[in-house]
Amino acid sequence: YTRIKLHKTADGGKNWNVVYSEFPTNGIRDIHFLNSTTGYVSTGSSIIKTVDSGESWQGIFSNMDYGIYALTMSNSVFYAIMADGNYTGNILRSQDGVNWNLIVPGPAEEIVFSPSGGLGVAVGSGSETKRVYLSHNAGSTWEIDELVGDNPSGVAAVAVPSDNVAYFVSYDGVFMKFNDK
Repeated sequence: YTRIKLHKTADGGKNWNVVYSEFPTNGIRDIHFLNSTTGYVSTGSSIIKTVDSGESWQGIFSNMDYGIYALTMSNSVFYAIMADGNYTGNILRSQDGVNWNLIVPGPAEEIVFSPSGGLGVAVGSGSETKRVYLSHNAGSTWEIDELVGDNPSGVAAVAVPSDNVAYFVSYDGVFMKFNDK
């Protein structure tokens, strides 16, 4: 089998070097660095951490039974979409990446925050792909909203460039813009 490799550049992408080649074959779902040395990777079934710029990695959490659909960070707090026994993606929060608390039952598939963390957006999954979960306070509380308009196929991707704007694209290529209150 083939292992997934992590490459690193120090010259703006001109040259790349393999810094780690022992990721499991189920791949990398998400990668987040707090600074130039400390980073986290979700592999779909576990969360691993580096403190040496990716040279070595240590497992800190595993959800082998059901999986981790998405991982993100906002203001040094972890947020993840993790499957439960029914394979429903629930929104969870953690201060350390090890101990997790359910904050919103799903179904959810993806979670993204604005760069400042002021606006958080999670999108539904399965038959609930038009469902959008919004947080206006860095993930402390969440509300459910429904996308309206020409969106028959549900949300495929989301981007949150600021605290008051989010962009969505549906599975059939329809782009939508959300303006926060």
